[in-house]
Amino acid sequence: MPARPIIPGQRNRRKVLSTLSDWQRQSGIRREWEEYCSTIEELVGRSPEHILVFDTDWVLKMAKGLQELLAFAGIPAERQVAALNFG
Repeated sequence: MPARPIIPGQRNRRKVLSTLSDWQRQSGIRREWEEYCSTIEELVGRSPEHILVFDTDWVLKMAKGLQELLAFAGIPAERQVAALNFG
């Protein structure tokens, strides 16, 4: 069974956005972002032990950020093996 979208009608949004003016599209995207942030805040409030909101730059580019993410995922520090490659 496919995962149910958190926000009803989510699958049709790309099609709808392509028919709007630039202003309508920007306004719609802004509303979508605000709704997304609100939903994430609600979910984190309900289950902070299961949901982590993080800055991808921090996690993907900084060893400390990656260590924090792995620890949140339940991987003990002594088992964490990660190499950051910026090449």
